[in-house]
Amino acid sequence: MKNSPGETCEHCGEALPLMARQHARDCDTRCRSRAYRAKMATLPNELTIRDRRIRRSAEKVPLTTAGRAASSTNPRTWSTYKDAAASTAGVGLGFVLSEEDDIICLDLDHCLSPLTG
Repeated sequence: MKNSPGETCEHCGEALPLMARQHARDCDTRCRSRAYRAKMATLPNELTIRDRRIRRSAEKVPLTTAGRAASSTNPRTWSTYKDAAASTAGVGLGFVLSEEDDIICLDLDHCLSPLTG
């Protein structure tokens, strides 16, 4: 069955191809992949409600939303998730771990051998 003329891709808003399946939500494989990645990038609520967000440099140095040095022990240098996500300082977001709650972080970089898996 053909799609109605008004149906659009959920990711980019472009019209779906006329020959797309009836249950199609994305116009092509790239949009389907981007939508999947965006869904997987959603953070747990526990990480967005705490005001312990920072920005980070390419060298993973903590920064304030203004681009100055942030501290892992000084809450005055931290911000809300909304403010940190809106900031353009540095290259990414960071979360400050604290003894105040039960949030832990596991760093699994380089945990598997490329030779043995």
